[in-house]
Amino acid sequence: MVWWRVAAERGLASAQLQVGLVYAKGRGVDAEAEQALAWLRAAALLELNATDRG
Repeated sequence: MVWWRVAAERGLASAQLQVGLVYAKGRGVDAEAEQALAWLRAAALLELNATDRG
């Protein structure tokens, strides 16, 4: 989780997705819906912006 979190904070969409899923499923951390949603939304926005540039 530590490395995914570092990569997610640096803006890597795939890491943001993984962190979001970890929080959603509560794997190794307490399940936190708000944290999960925030990371999943960030990943989706990065991917959406990447496809717009395309």
